[in-house]
Amino acid sequence: MTDKELIDIITRVARGGESEEQISRWLDTLDQVLQVPSGYCSDLIFWPMRHGLGDDPPPEQILAKARAYRPLLL
Repeated sequence: MTDKELIDIITRVARGGESEEQISRWLDTLDQVLQVPSGYCSDLIFWPMRHGLGDDPPPEQILAKARAYRPLLL
């Protein structure tokens, strides 16, 4: 997927107004495409301050944070 498509999905999820099923599918798609743990993109969108993104980050910033994800190696 292109960055434009991913930003569009992030924008739609953040805006709401869609069915819970549709939002869930979009969030699953984001997690899979960006290869992050399940629920990570949801966390970035709905609780951005937990991740140091401020109160209302633009979708581009959310995408950049998701792309920067690296798992902890133990």
